[in-house]
Amino acid sequence: MPHGTDRRISADKPAHLKQLAVLAALTIPLLVWWVTADRFEGAPSGGGAVQTPQQAADAAAHASEVSTPPASPAHSFQSVGNRSLTQRLVAADNEQPVEWKIPSGLTNVQIAKSWEERGFGTAFEFLEALNDPRVAGEFQVAAPMTEGWILSGTYRLPKRTLARTAVRMLLSDFRNRTDDLFRESASKYPDLSEAGMLTLASIIEKESRDRADRRRVSSVYHNRLRQGMRLEADPTLAFALGYPDRMLRNRDRWVQSPHNTYKNRGLPPAPICNVSLDSLRAAVRPVEAPYLFFVSMGNGRHYYSRTYREHLEAIERYRSRRLANAR
Repeated sequence: MPHGTDRRISADKPAHLKQLAVLAALTIPLLVWWVTADRFEGAPSGGGAVQTPQQAADAAAHASEVSTPPASPAHSFQSVGNRSLTQRLVAADNEQPVEWKIPSGLTNVQIAKSWEERGFGTAFEFLEALNDPRVAGEFQVAAPMTEGWILSGTYRLPKRTLARTAVRMLLSDFRNRTDDLFRESASKYPDLSEAGMLTLASIIEKESRDRADRRRVSSVYHNRLRQGMRLEADPTLAFALGYPDRMLRNRDRWVQSPHNTYKNRGLPPAPICNVSLDSLRAAVRPVEAPYLFFVSMGNGRHYYSRTYREHLEAIERYRSRRLANAR
Protein backbone atom coordinates (compact mmCIF):
# COMPACT_ATOMS: atom_id res chain seq x y z
CA MET A 1 0.00 0.00 0.00
CA PRO A 2 1.21 3.56 -0.54
CA HIS A 3 4.39 4.85 0.92
CA GLY A 4 -19.33 -28.57 -20.66
CA THR A 5 -19.74 -30.64 -23.41
CA ASP A 6 -22.74 -30.60 -25.80
CA ARG A 7 -25.13 -33.56 -25.38
CA ARG A 8 -26.38 -35.34 -28.50
CA ILE A 9 -30.06 -36.23 -29.15
CA SER A 10 -30.55 -40.01 -29.41
CA ALA A 11 -31.44 -41.27 -32.90
CA ASP A 12 -34.64 -43.07 -31.83
CA LYS A 13 -36.44 -39.87 -30.72
CA PRO A 14 -39.14 -38.35 -32.99
CA ALA A 15 -38.07 -35.46 -35.20
CA HIS A 16 -40.16 -32.87 -33.38
CA LEU A 17 -38.49 -33.79 -30.08
CA LYS A 18 -35.09 -33.42 -31.70
CA GLN A 19 -36.05 -29.95 -32.90
CA LEU A 20 -37.32 -28.98 -29.46
CA ALA A 21 -34.10 -30.19 -27.83
CA VAL A 22 -32.00 -28.22 -30.31
CA LEU A 23 -34.08 -25.11 -29.66
CA ALA A 24 -33.67 -25.57 -25.92
CA ALA A 25 -29.91 -26.07 -26.25
CA LEU A 26 -29.58 -22.81 -28.15
CA THR A 27 -31.96 -20.77 -26.03
CA ILE A 28 -31.74 -21.96 -22.41
CA PRO A 29 -28.36 -20.52 -21.44
CA LEU A 30 -29.17 -17.00 -22.60
CA LEU A 31 -32.63 -16.98 -21.02
CA VAL A 32 -31.48 -18.50 -17.75
CA TRP A 33 -28.69 -15.96 -17.56
CA TRP A 34 -31.13 -13.11 -18.28
CA VAL A 35 -33.47 -14.34 -15.59
CA THR A 36 -30.93 -15.11 -12.91
CA ALA A 37 -27.97 -12.78 -13.23
CA ASP A 38 -27.37 -10.34 -10.38
CA ARG A 39 -28.24 -7.16 -12.24
CA PHE A 40 -30.00 -5.48 -9.33
CA GLU A 41 -27.09 -3.62 -7.78
CA GLY A 42 -28.17 -1.40 -4.94
CA ALA A 43 -31.35 -3.30 -4.06
CA PRO A 44 -31.88 -3.34 -0.28
CA SER A 45 -31.47 -6.66 1.45
CA GLY A 46 -34.28 -8.31 3.38
CA GLY A 47 -38.00 -8.38 2.77
CA GLY A 48 -37.58 -10.70 -0.17
CA ALA A 49 -35.34 -8.26 -2.05
CA VAL A 50 -32.28 -9.45 -3.91
CA GLN A 51 -29.03 -9.07 -2.00
CA THR A 52 -26.18 -7.78 -4.13
CA PRO A 53 -22.67 -9.28 -4.04
CA GLN A 54 -21.36 -6.23 -2.23
CA GLN A 55 -24.08 -6.35 0.43
CA ALA A 56 -23.11 -9.94 1.11
CA ALA A 57 -19.48 -8.87 1.29
CA ASP A 58 -20.31 -6.09 3.77
CA ALA A 59 -21.87 -8.67 6.10
CA ALA A 60 -18.50 -10.42 6.28
CA ALA A 61 -16.46 -7.26 6.21
CA HIS A 62 -13.80 -8.13 8.74
CA ALA A 63 -13.00 -11.72 7.82
CA SER A 64 -9.55 -11.39 6.22
CA GLU A 65 -6.99 -8.88 4.98
CA VAL A 66 -7.59 -9.56 1.28
CA SER A 67 -11.21 -10.25 0.41
CA THR A 68 -12.98 -12.66 -1.85
CA PRO A 69 -16.47 -11.81 -0.53
CA PRO A 70 -19.36 -14.23 -0.90
CA ALA A 71 -21.63 -13.64 -3.85
CA SER A 72 -25.33 -12.91 -3.54
CA PRO A 73 -28.14 -15.46 -3.69
CA ALA A 74 -29.31 -16.26 -7.20
CA HIS A 75 -32.83 -15.42 -8.28
CA SER A 76 -35.21 -18.36 -8.13
CA PHE A 77 -37.29 -19.34 -11.16
CA GLN A 78 -40.42 -19.07 -9.04
CA SER A 79 -39.87 -15.32 -8.75
CA VAL A 80 -40.29 -14.86 -12.52
CA GLY A 81 -43.98 -15.66 -12.85
CA ASN A 82 -45.86 -18.90 -13.16
CA ARG A 83 -44.41 -21.40 -15.62
CA SER A 84 -42.24 -18.89 -17.46
CA LEU A 85 -40.75 -19.68 -20.86
CA THR A 86 -37.45 -20.43 -19.15
CA GLN A 87 -39.15 -22.96 -16.85
CA ARG A 88 -40.89 -24.66 -19.76
CA LEU A 89 -37.67 -24.95 -21.76
CA VAL A 90 -35.74 -26.29 -18.79
CA ALA A 91 -38.53 -28.80 -18.13
CA ALA A 92 -38.58 -29.83 -21.79
CA ASP A 93 -34.84 -30.37 -21.67
CA ASN A 94 -35.24 -32.36 -18.44
CA GLU A 95 -32.31 -30.52 -16.87
CA GLN A 96 -32.16 -28.47 -13.69
CA PRO A 97 -29.92 -25.38 -13.71
CA VAL A 98 -26.82 -25.31 -11.56
CA GLU A 99 -26.02 -22.37 -9.28
CA TRP A 100 -22.63 -20.83 -10.02
CA LYS A 101 -21.19 -18.23 -7.66
CA ILE A 102 -18.41 -15.94 -8.84
CA PRO A 103 -16.98 -13.97 -5.90
CA SER A 104 -15.16 -10.73 -6.58
CA GLY A 105 -11.40 -10.61 -6.40
CA LEU A 106 -10.77 -13.87 -8.30
CA THR A 107 -8.39 -14.30 -11.20
CA ASN A 108 -9.49 -15.80 -14.52
CA VAL A 109 -7.76 -19.07 -13.62
CA GLN A 110 -9.66 -19.26 -10.34
CA ILE A 111 -12.96 -18.62 -12.13
CA ALA A 112 -12.08 -21.32 -14.68
CA LYS A 113 -11.40 -23.77 -11.85
CA SER A 114 -14.76 -22.87 -10.32
CA TRP A 115 -16.41 -23.54 -13.71
CA GLU A 116 -14.87 -27.01 -13.72
CA GLU A 117 -15.72 -27.70 -10.07
CA ARG A 118 -19.40 -26.93 -10.73
CA GLY A 119 -19.40 -29.58 -13.45
CA PHE A 120 -19.94 -27.39 -16.52
CA GLY A 121 -16.77 -28.43 -18.33
CA THR A 122 -13.02 -28.16 -18.04
CA ALA A 123 -11.06 -25.16 -16.84
CA PHE A 124 -9.04 -25.38 -20.07
CA GLU A 125 -12.19 -24.96 -22.18
CA PHE A 126 -13.23 -21.91 -20.17
CA LEU A 127 -9.82 -20.26 -20.46
CA GLU A 128 -9.74 -21.10 -24.17
CA ALA A 129 -13.06 -19.29 -24.59
CA LEU A 130 -11.74 -16.29 -22.67
CA ASN A 131 -8.79 -16.12 -25.07
CA ASP A 132 -10.92 -16.40 -28.22
CA PRO A 133 -10.49 -13.07 -30.05
CA ARG A 134 -13.84 -13.52 -31.81
CA VAL A 135 -15.68 -13.72 -28.49
CA ALA A 136 -13.75 -10.84 -26.92
CA GLY A 137 -14.16 -8.68 -30.02
CA GLU A 138 -17.94 -8.90 -29.84
CA PHE A 139 -17.76 -6.89 -26.62
CA GLN A 140 -14.86 -4.55 -27.45
CA VAL A 141 -12.42 -6.42 -25.21
CA ALA A 142 -8.84 -7.10 -26.27
CA ALA A 143 -7.70 -10.73 -26.53
CA PRO A 144 -6.15 -12.62 -24.89
CA MET A 145 -8.47 -11.39 -22.18
CA THR A 146 -6.85 -10.16 -18.98
CA GLU A 147 -8.40 -10.20 -15.54
CA GLY A 148 -11.09 -7.65 -14.79
CA TRP A 149 -13.85 -8.25 -17.35
CA ILE A 150 -15.98 -10.62 -15.27
CA LEU A 151 -18.15 -9.12 -12.55
CA SER A 152 -19.04 -10.97 -9.38
CA GLY A 153 -22.49 -12.52 -9.10
CA THR A 154 -24.48 -15.72 -8.69
CA TYR A 155 -26.03 -17.38 -11.75
CA ARG A 156 -28.10 -20.44 -12.62
CA LEU A 157 -26.99 -22.23 -15.77
CA PRO A 158 -27.78 -25.66 -17.23
CA LYS A 159 -24.79 -27.98 -17.07
CA ARG A 160 -24.92 -28.32 -20.84
CA THR A 161 -23.91 -24.66 -21.24
CA LEU A 162 -20.81 -24.42 -23.40
CA ALA A 163 -17.84 -22.38 -22.23
CA ARG A 164 -18.06 -19.88 -25.10
CA THR A 165 -21.76 -19.37 -24.44
CA ALA A 166 -21.04 -18.67 -20.77
CA VAL A 167 -18.22 -16.26 -21.58
CA ARG A 168 -20.46 -14.36 -24.00
CA MET A 169 -23.10 -14.11 -21.27
CA LEU A 170 -20.55 -12.91 -18.72
CA LEU A 171 -19.25 -10.23 -21.07
CA SER A 172 -22.76 -9.15 -22.05
CA ASP A 173 -23.64 -8.87 -18.36
CA PHE A 174 -20.45 -6.90 -17.77
CA ARG A 175 -21.31 -4.42 -20.51
CA ASN A 176 -24.90 -4.02 -19.36
CA ARG A 177 -23.81 -3.25 -15.80
CA THR A 178 -20.80 -1.02 -16.49
CA ASP A 179 -21.50 1.03 -19.63
CA ASP A 180 -22.92 3.97 -17.67
CA LEU A 181 -19.94 3.97 -15.31
CA PHE A 182 -17.47 3.91 -18.19
CA ARG A 183 -19.23 6.85 -19.84
CA GLU A 184 -18.93 8.73 -16.57
CA SER A 185 -15.29 7.72 -16.29
CA ALA A 186 -14.51 8.91 -19.82
CA SER A 187 -16.03 12.28 -18.98
CA LYS A 188 -14.15 12.70 -15.69
CA TYR A 189 -10.86 10.99 -16.58
CA PRO A 190 -10.39 11.24 -20.37
CA ASP A 191 -6.78 10.04 -20.14
CA LEU A 192 -7.79 6.79 -18.41
CA SER A 193 -9.05 3.98 -20.66
CA GLU A 194 -11.62 1.37 -19.67
CA ALA A 195 -8.81 -1.10 -19.04
CA GLY A 196 -6.99 1.50 -16.95
CA MET A 197 -10.05 2.19 -14.80
CA LEU A 198 -10.59 -1.56 -14.37
CA THR A 199 -6.96 -1.89 -13.33
CA LEU A 200 -7.44 0.76 -10.66
CA ALA A 201 -10.67 -0.91 -9.52
CA SER A 202 -8.88 -4.26 -9.21
CA ILE A 203 -6.27 -2.76 -6.88
CA ILE A 204 -9.02 -1.18 -4.79
CA GLU A 205 -10.82 -4.55 -4.73
CA LYS A 206 -7.80 -6.18 -3.14
CA GLU A 207 -7.02 -3.30 -0.78
CA SER A 208 -10.34 -2.88 1.00
CA ARG A 209 -13.64 -4.60 1.72
CA ASP A 210 -15.44 -1.60 3.18
CA ARG A 211 -17.54 0.47 0.75
CA ALA A 212 -16.71 3.88 2.22
CA ASP A 213 -13.08 2.91 2.73
CA ARG A 214 -12.78 1.88 -0.92
CA ARG A 215 -13.64 5.42 -2.03
CA ARG A 216 -10.92 6.83 0.23
CA VAL A 217 -8.40 4.29 -1.09
CA SER A 218 -9.42 5.39 -4.59
CA SER A 219 -8.81 9.01 -3.64
CA VAL A 220 -5.26 8.24 -2.51
CA TYR A 221 -4.45 6.46 -5.77
CA HIS A 222 -5.96 9.21 -7.90
CA ASN A 223 -3.94 11.79 -5.93
CA ARG A 224 -0.71 9.85 -6.40
CA LEU A 225 -1.33 9.32 -10.11
CA ARG A 226 -2.03 13.02 -10.53
CA GLN A 227 1.23 13.93 -8.76
CA GLY A 228 3.31 11.38 -10.68
CA MET A 229 4.03 9.32 -7.56
CA ARG A 230 4.43 5.55 -7.60
CA LEU A 231 1.29 3.83 -6.32
CA GLU A 232 3.29 1.44 -4.08
CA ALA A 233 0.26 -0.84 -3.83
CA ASP A 234 0.84 -4.12 -2.01
CA PRO A 235 -1.79 -6.04 -4.05
CA THR A 236 0.14 -5.36 -7.26
CA LEU A 237 3.24 -6.74 -5.62
CA ALA A 238 1.36 -9.84 -4.47
CA PHE A 239 0.11 -10.34 -8.04
CA ALA A 240 3.64 -9.98 -9.42
CA LEU A 241 4.79 -12.67 -6.97
CA GLY A 242 1.91 -15.01 -7.87
CA TYR A 243 -0.01 -14.33 -4.65
CA PRO A 244 2.39 -16.13 -2.29
CA ASP A 245 0.96 -17.88 0.76
CA ARG A 246 2.87 -15.64 3.16
CA MET A 247 3.21 -12.05 4.29
CA LEU A 248 4.94 -9.69 1.90
CA ARG A 249 8.51 -8.71 2.82
CA ASN A 250 10.39 -5.49 2.16
CA ARG A 251 12.77 -7.23 -0.22
CA ASP A 252 9.81 -8.31 -2.36
CA ARG A 253 9.51 -4.70 -3.49
CA TRP A 254 12.50 -5.15 -5.79
CA VAL A 255 10.97 -7.94 -7.87
CA GLN A 256 11.21 -7.27 -11.60
CA SER A 257 7.66 -7.09 -12.94
CA PRO A 258 5.61 -4.52 -14.85
CA HIS A 259 2.96 -5.04 -12.16
CA ASN A 260 5.30 -3.97 -9.35
CA THR A 261 4.10 -0.46 -8.51
CA TYR A 262 6.92 -0.03 -5.99
CA LYS A 263 9.34 0.13 -8.94
CA ASN A 264 7.16 1.43 -11.77
CA ARG A 265 5.17 4.61 -11.99
CA GLY A 266 1.58 4.71 -13.14
CA LEU A 267 -0.88 1.86 -13.28
CA PRO A 268 0.10 -1.76 -13.99
CA PRO A 269 -0.44 -2.90 -17.59
CA ALA A 270 -3.63 -4.84 -16.76
CA PRO A 271 -6.03 -5.59 -13.89
CA ILE A 272 -4.80 -7.94 -11.17
CA CYS A 273 -8.19 -9.59 -10.52
CA ASN A 274 -11.85 -9.47 -11.44
CA VAL A 275 -13.86 -6.94 -9.51
CA SER A 276 -17.18 -6.10 -7.92
CA LEU A 277 -19.31 -3.31 -9.31
CA ASP A 278 -18.77 -1.51 -6.00
CA SER A 279 -14.99 -1.35 -6.52
CA LEU A 280 -15.47 -0.02 -10.04
CA ARG A 281 -17.80 2.64 -8.67
CA ALA A 282 -15.17 3.56 -6.09
CA ALA A 283 -12.53 3.90 -8.82
CA VAL A 284 -14.75 6.23 -10.85
CA ARG A 285 -16.14 8.15 -7.85
CA PRO A 286 -13.40 8.72 -5.25
CA VAL A 287 -14.04 11.00 -2.30
CA GLU A 288 -12.39 14.40 -2.35
CA ALA A 289 -9.54 14.14 0.18
CA PRO A 290 -5.92 15.33 0.40
CA TYR A 291 -4.39 12.01 1.53
CA LEU A 292 -1.40 10.38 -0.14
CA PHE A 293 -0.77 7.45 2.24
CA PHE A 294 -2.68 4.83 4.17
CA VAL A 295 -1.91 1.90 6.44
CA SER A 296 -4.08 -1.04 7.45
CA MET A 297 -5.63 -0.79 10.90
CA GLY A 298 -6.03 -4.58 11.00
CA ASN A 299 -9.83 -4.52 10.79
CA GLY A 300 -10.30 -4.29 7.04
CA ARG A 301 -10.07 -0.49 7.03
CA HIS A 302 -7.22 2.02 6.79
CA TYR A 303 -5.73 5.04 8.50
CA TYR A 304 -4.93 7.90 6.11
CA SER A 305 -2.09 10.44 6.19
CA ARG A 306 -1.17 13.54 4.24
CA THR A 307 2.61 13.36 4.73
CA TYR A 308 5.19 10.61 4.78
CA ARG A 309 6.14 11.48 8.36
CA GLU A 310 2.53 11.05 9.50
CA HIS A 311 2.43 7.78 7.57
CA LEU A 312 5.52 6.40 9.31
CA GLU A 313 4.03 7.30 12.69
CA ALA A 314 0.80 5.53 11.78
CA ILE A 315 2.70 2.44 10.65
CA GLU A 316 4.51 2.25 13.97
CA ARG A 317 1.32 2.86 15.97
CA TYR A 318 -0.70 0.11 14.30
CA ARG A 319 2.24 -2.28 14.20
CA SER A 320 2.61 -1.88 17.97
CA ARG A 321 -1.10 -2.55 18.43
CA ARG A 322 -0.95 -5.72 16.36
CA LEU A 323 2.04 -6.97 18.31
CA ALA A 324 0.29 -6.23 21.62
CA ASN A 325 -2.86 -8.06 20.48
CA ALA A 326 -0.80 -11.04 19.42
CA ARG A 327 0.63 -11.55 22.91
